[in-house]
Amino acid sequence: MPQPDAGEARARGLKAPKAFEFEGVVMARRFGHVNCAGVRTRGGTGLSLYPVCQFTGPGTLRVVTEAGETWFDTGLGQPATVSTEGGKARCVLDSRFRLEGGRLTDG
Repeated sequence: MPQPDAGEARARGLKAPKAFEFEGVVMARRFGHVNCAGVRTRGGTGLSLYPVCQFTGPGTLRVVTEAGETWFDTGLGQPATVSTEGGKARCVLDSRFRLEGGRLTDG
């Protein structure tokens, strides 16, 4: 998946106008819906939480953590999941959330 730096993202005209903050991390998307949760560190046994957000089809994602700004060009209609353990933004092209009958469901 293309992961442009901030300068390249702006030069290419990528946009992510739908921004929100969750657990101290700013995430923005171009399209779609999102659902977030705090996940425990160390495989679920740790004492601290980090944000994980699932997107139905964001097109473009911008994530800002204490480590900096990261962009992901996911492509249109592709579900994506972003995690930020240790302040590093990571994105995989998959999500449990689907639209069924016009409603967002936890598939």
